[in-house]
Amino acid sequence: MILFRQMLILFSLMLVGYCALRGKVLSEQAATPLSLLVTQIANPALILSASMESSFHVSMFQLLRIVGFSFLIYAVLIAVSRAVTMLFHGENQTIYELMLIFSNIGFMGIPLVKMVYGPKEFFYITVFQIPYDLLIYTYGVRRICGSGKSTSAADLLKSLVNPGSVAAVGAMLIYIFSVPCHGLLYEPLRMLGSIAAPLSMMVIGASFYGTRLRELITDRGIVLFSVVKLLMLPLILILILWKAGVRTEMLHVCLIVFGTPVGSMVVMFTEQFKTGQKLSTECVAFTTLLSVFTIPLLQMILQFLHIF
Repeated sequence: MILFRQMLILFSLMLVGYCALRGKVLSEQAATPLSLLVTQIANPALILSASMESSFHVSMFQLLRIVGFSFLIYAVLIAVSRAVTMLFHGENQTIYELMLIFSNIGFMGIPLVKMVYGPKEFFYITVFQIPYDLLIYTYGVRRICGSGKSTSAADLLKSLVNPGSVAAVGAMLIYIFSVPCHGLLYEPLRMLGSIAAPLSMMVIGASFYGTRLRELITDRGIVLFSVVKLLMLPLILILILWKAGVRTEMLHVCLIVFGTPVGSMVVMFTEQFKTGQKLSTECVAFTTLLSVFTIPLLQMILQFLHIF
């Protein structure tokens, strides 16, 4: 019930963003700078401030194990997604694959974990940022633009060194070495981090303006994909991980990693490489709306099965 309550709160913030754009309080051009404000300032501040206020501590060995596990999770996700997308024939098969792999961890996952779970889960979701950034700029770009093209080492390094990844590394150092942080540093970061969830949800809500929901509901391909993405795939993968003996705290994070909607980065790449723009945009919108209900539903199913 806690997760469902938080998802309703996030949904109400989406409605605020939608109404703000519809009522001309926000302009369509404002969405881009607000998105950058979330990804470049608010989310990194949230990651750092959460590590500063937490008493949770890990050793270097534990960190390496968690990083290794996060890469393993994405390796499994890539393999499963490539198999599942055989159901989706046509030129957009690769787009479906990337949408299954790369969820909205930054805009929705990190704020949601902070609101619902404890410091250990928040640390785990921070670690998951590392393989996400690395894979989306390597595997993701290679898949979407064809095997004959690749990202140069300089461009890759430039993409990987961003405020989110820097904050993730900084948070890990704080967790490992229990670095004391002065209030003059912590308080501004805490205040900036506190706008991450409301601002990101408002941006998502504003992006729905102009979307024709009736067309999305009647599109069988999008509906089938959304059911697989938000319900079937997360449930199957979490059951496998549970049987493998993965701890509950990590399963909580995997629920968010698997169950959050399609990430906006996929849309950015489809726009950049001029392929599947309409499909990716529609799937982001539809899966985001559905996730308000599917994430709590997944939690209820897993609790009923005594996994959580």
